[in-house]
Amino acid sequence: MNGRAVYNFAVRVITETVEQLLEKEHLRISDVDFVVCHQANERILEAAAKRLGSGTDKFVCNIENYGNTSAASVPITLDDLMRCGKIKGHL
Repeated sequence: MNGRAVYNFAVRVITETVEQLLEKEHLRISDVDFVVCHQANERILEAAAKRLGSGTDKFVCNIENYGNTSAASVPITLDDLMRCGKIKGHL
């Protein structure tokens, strides 16, 4: 596996996907409270946040608590946000 290529791919895809979603919904990154995506590597999230002109605080990361949980990282993160009261209501 080429780690650098995986890193570059992940940063590019996260950035492009967030930009597409924001454009579709006529939003800016500043309008969004949280960006929740798979957390294979905290540095990937930091780089994506930087490319989007956002602080890393919008990119929720709990990898230090659970490690790389693969496909479960998004639902686990959403559950954490709900349990600590940062997301209210239904998703």
